[in-house]
Amino acid sequence: MPAPESPYMDDVIKVVDISDDLPKHAHKRYRVIEHRPIGKLIWHHTAGGISPGLRGPVSMTRWCIDGRGWPGAPYHIWISYRPDVDAEGRIIVWQLQPLDVRSYHTGAGQNGHGIGAVCQGLFVSPHHPKTLKRQPTKHPSAEQQRAIPHVWKWISDLYGLEADPGLSCHAWHRKPACPGEWIEDWCRAKRGGA
Repeated sequence: MPAPESPYMDDVIKVVDISDDLPKHAHKRYRVIEHRPIGKLIWHHTAGGISPGLRGPVSMTRWCIDGRGWPGAPYHIWISYRPDVDAEGRIIVWQLQPLDVRSYHTGAGQNGHGIGAVCQGLFVSPHHPKTLKRQPTKHPSAEQQRAIPHVWKWISDLYGLEADPGLSCHAWHRKPACPGEWIEDWCRAKRGGA
């Protein structure tokens, strides 16, 4: 198996590791587990606003540190709502944590063997409360929709995962409104309707 830090790039996405550039808690650190047994890629949405460039991952990480007391960014992979694009037209996907870091993205016993991937935005879900502080976006942007399958291919090839049971979303682990209906339906279809 390739090293988790190996850069990934295909004809649609380019993964850029920004983990060293993000804020870190002054004292706390996530556990690094060499050869961590990965069994799932778990999709999320940020359930927040849309900031351009690195402002989104930086402000989310800062909120997790200051607001929750966590060691740093909870997700391994971030797809911006309006992502940067490289000179060849590839969508830039940010890597927020090394893949061998056990971060706090899902809970419910999933963090130890799961990789957390997040799409920036608040996407419509039938499970949202009737009143929301922020107006949800109907679904992920066109760029996010193009990138999602390529992120899945990267992680599933790297760890030899099958869609069922290796592809998941936060909604199936005690957070019904996350990552929104579009991503949940995509995961379900990819798993063959399971």
